[in-house]
Amino acid sequence: MDEAVQVFGGMGFSSETDVDRAYRDSRINRIFEGTNEINRLLVSDTTIKKALKTGFDVVRYANSIVRNLETVEESTVPANDYFAEKRHYVKNFKKTALFLLGTLSDKFQRDFLNEQEILFNISDVIMVVYGAESALLRAEKLAMKNGFESTGLIRDMLDVYIYDSACHINKSAKDAINSFVTDADHATMLERIEKFTRVAPVNVKEARRRIANKLIEENQYCY
Repeated sequence: MDEAVQVFGGMGFSSETDVDRAYRDSRINRIFEGTNEINRLLVSDTTIKKALKTGFDVVRYANSIVRNLETVEESTVPANDYFAEKRHYVKNFKKTALFLLGTLSDKFQRDFLNEQEILFNISDVIMVVYGAESALLRAEKLAMKNGFESTGLIRDMLDVYIYDSACHINKSAKDAINSFVTDADHATMLERIEKFTRVAPVNVKEARRRIANKLIEENQYCY
């Protein structure tokens, strides 16, 4: 909404348009069910509990990634299959989140709830992963419905989103690891994060211009 006000300029702040109300209303969405800070603290704890409930040991998984290189030697990125490539990236993003959760839980046991800054980092990773997978599933659904060739701009959006997501996850994950890992595993963990957040380069300038040109042509949000 901040960008919407920026686009509309002074009119975005004026009650003559709908932007001002949307801008005001959007703020309450971060408070309705608890502040976003409180919810971000709960994300990691809830995810660990859910994993344990289903029999998935996040600590053992994290340790296997650190100790055994073969577990992180990912297969070659699928070639000539656009959506398989994106699924490969999202799968690695998820591994990053699980790796961080397991490492944190192993280090602090149940005391990790006091490490709020680290929990924020990990929650940010999880939220970005959720957004990336949601964007991928929506793009795949549209391609199945309308045909792959008709989704050029949708794929531009997905390209930019996956690329940006990799950058965000990389930084948040490194911030988390740098906050509490100081032993010999530190360099190895950073290396694993690099592997899991490696994606093909994207010309985001041209992709965003194509998206913007379509919106300008339609004179409305058409997605």
